[in-house]
Amino acid sequence: MRESDDRLRRATSVLLLAPDVRDRATTVTASLLERESRDFDHVVGVTVTESASSWVRAWRRHADASTRVSCVDVDGRTRAVAGDGGEPVVPSVESVEGPTDLERLGRTVSDVLERSTEDGQRIGLAVHSVSDLLHHVDESTAFKFVYTLGEVVRRVDGAVYFHVDPRSHDASTADIFAAACDAVVHVDDGDVTVTVPNDW
Repeated sequence: MRESDDRLRRATSVLLLAPDVRDRATTVTASLLERESRDFDHVVGVTVTESASSWVRAWRRHADASTRVSCVDVDGRTRAVAGDGGEPVVPSVESVEGPTDLERLGRTVSDVLERSTEDGQRIGLAVHSVSDLLHHVDESTAFKFVYTLGEVVRRVDGAVYFHVDPRSHDASTADIFAAACDAVVHVDDGDVTVTVPNDW
């Protein structure tokens, strides 16, 4: 497992296969970005069906509070960005109107990445989730988005985790998106398995 961990640290684009139960996927992403990958000054969550405030609340329960957190929220007009009862106020939220315009979403995320790297920050990105996007676009469109965003993150020396809920798709869907990533992390009943290319 140590060799896989070392390879995961070198991965830019990671496919996270985890059940979307409560905040399980966010918890695993927080753990991996903090412990298995590199140190990040800024972490950006791309939220599709989950509200930005819910994502940040889950993140802060499991990650270093000193890490700057922001969100790119897709179609958040119907969801509160900050709520009552102690929910955190998200420091920075970029909004994208709808989940079908992945070109616009990609440009928005790229702008956030560019601003952060201009400030000298190392950035981690968590897309939650590709499964949600697949309710609105076809696999080939989503694959292009995942591949292109992975290349953008590679250019700024960051890392991106793309979440897919394996219970929502057949095995071939996971295989398709794994082909666009450097590594695959599979979470099943608390067990974490890392798969990386054999030629690294």
